[in-house]
Amino acid sequence: MDFKSWDAIATLTGAIIGAGVLALPYVVARAGVLPGIAHIVILGLVMLVLNLMVGEVVLRTKGDHQLAGYAYKYVGPWGGRFMALSLVVGIYGALTAYLIGMGESLVQLFRGAQLYWMLGAFAVLGLLLAQRLAVIERSERYLSAAKIGIIIIVSVIAFSSAQFTTENFTSPRSWTLPFGVVLFSFLGTAAIPEVREELKGNFKKLKGVLVWSSIIPIIVYSMFALAAVGITGEAASEIATVRLGQFLGQNALILLNVFAIIAMTSAFLALGEALKKMFEEDYGWSSPAAWGATLIIPLIIVLLGTRSFINVIGITGAIAGGIDGVIIVLMYRAAMRQGDRKPEYKTNVPVVLQLVVIGVFVLALAWSIAEATRLL
Repeated sequence: MDFKSWDAIATLTGAIIGAGVLALPYVVARAGVLPGIAHIVILGLVMLVLNLMVGEVVLRTKGDHQLAGYAYKYVGPWGGRFMALSLVVGIYGALTAYLIGMGESLVQLFRGAQLYWMLGAFAVLGLLLAQRLAVIERSERYLSAAKIGIIIIVSVIAFSSAQFTTENFTSPRSWTLPFGVVLFSFLGTAAIPEVREELKGNFKKLKGVLVWSSIIPIIVYSMFALAAVGITGEAASEIATVRLGQFLGQNALILLNVFAIIAMTSAFLALGEALKKMFEEDYGWSSPAAWGATLIIPLIIVLLGTRSFINVIGITGAIAGGIDGVIIVLMYRAAMRQGDRKPEYKTNVPVVLQLVVIGVFVLALAWSIAEATRLL
């Protein structure tokens, strides 16, 4: 595999593996190890299929588009609007979750009130987002590689101290809880058009890039969740690094929470910039208006008292992931008939499987939202 392919894998893998990984041990511990890992593997494979579908759609289409543009072309105006809604909901939810997570991590390091740390983090991140420092943009890929490396190292260290119990494997409290969180952790389809751009002239390599970029997160997530739950058991915290650090000692507590802050900062700036650009480029807003619109919603949500990292990620993943899953299948079906170029590969997903995927996403979407908002 050549350098361009590895670079494309790094782009998509970095887009998928974000701060959502920090929530996985909590939901795996609550669901039970086997059901929790099953969620990671099964949803990871479903996202692999969806990523391949998106890849085929972009290869069947002449010209450059973003995901909402493909949805508009193949599903119609309502499809484009729903895909844009998914993007907005997903980013706002993620920005809110990262503010909550950074506040908790800063409390672990420096004590004090979580609200004040969240507001402090918000002020710093808002200033950085207004400037969009070039050094941050250039370092994003290296930060992504560092995140994966640290997760693997921590997992290996944790496995040496892990102690799995029969109860962890057989006593699930809520086997449906992981759905939204795990789905959030696998969201990265919006980066596939960018990967296509990187592979111009080498589109035959796109299938392999998508497969590897989808399998790597499954392995990394499963390893980290198993290792963390093996150490903390049911005491796993909503942000894994908080409890892991407490179990592994003061030095580990500092290192892991610094890692969590860096991971969430990187993700906040990348997603915030994407939403800000959408407001500027797609809707013609001025830069100050786009900056304010990007930041005001997360600020309002945390000021209203939302403090659960898991609930925010779970609801966000269920809504954004559920919409993405349904629209992507519809795009794929339409592109097979209406595409204007011959693709370099064909996924050949059976119609029955397409309908099953749509049904699972719709039902799981409704169930996860109801459970996360305590309507059940």
